[in-house]
Amino acid sequence: MKTSNILALIYAITALLVGCATPYQRIGTDETGGYSSKRLAENRFEVSFHANGFTAPQKAYDYAFLRAAEVTLEYRFTHFVVEGEESDSSTSMVPMGSTSNTTGYVSPYGNFSGTTFTTYNSMPIHKPGYIFVIACFEGEPQGRYGKVYDATAVVTELKNKHKIK
Repeated sequence: MKTSNILALIYAITALLVGCATPYQRIGTDETGGYSSKRLAENRFEVSFHANGFTAPQKAYDYAFLRAAEVTLEYRFTHFVVEGEESDSSTSMVPMGSTSNTTGYVSPYGNFSGTTFTTYNSMPIHKPGYIFVIACFEGEPQGRYGKVYDATAVVTELKNKHKIK
């Protein structure tokens, strides 16, 4: 195969796989990933997003951040701060088949002696995941809270960026 044909095949496969990225959805039982959240205190929440191996880490991070903003608004707060942030990514090896090569010798009398070598191929698959602990506020908080986010602005920006309705 020519190099240009191989590159075209790689681009086509990549385009197909990008369409398999985890969508912005509640996590379910189908192992495709999604978001979850739980209330820790009246104004504190843990939110997370776990993606499959076809999702870019930045997209998974954005989706976790989007969920933080949505939770803020769902509980009738307007602003939030990130108190804690953790990567919850994983990598696993996926079998990709095997290749076998046989080499041998045929004697002048028709006898064959040979050896077969089999190589088992695998590929690492990275599944990005992020967990945030957020504190939510009604109105912009005063004091030393670090970076304060306007939940409505975050939702608008990230939904536009990722074309989420």
